[in-house]
Amino acid sequence: MSNICRFTAPASRDIESIIDYVADNSSFDAAEHLLNKINEKCSNLANFPNMGRKRDELLPLLRSFPVDDYLIFYRAIASKLSAQSYTKMNA
Repeated sequence: MSNICRFTAPASRDIESIIDYVADNSSFDAAEHLLNKINEKCSNLANFPNMGRKRDELLPLLRSFPVDDYLIFYRAIASKLSAQSYTKMNA
């Protein structure tokens, strides 16, 4: 049985905003490609949750992992991965 990734409501809103922004400022194809990358990374992180960088300075047990110019913030909880939020990294 593989682990699962569950998105919190704020994380879902973050993803929606990011995808809308990319679609508006680049293209629908670029937005779809980014969404696929986010989903793929989350699936990998659910199975290998220690891949991400520890971010205890922000919140205990919090980790982050990059996807293009964005960071996934997440916590591993038992056999689930809880994606907390997404943020754009400084260029």
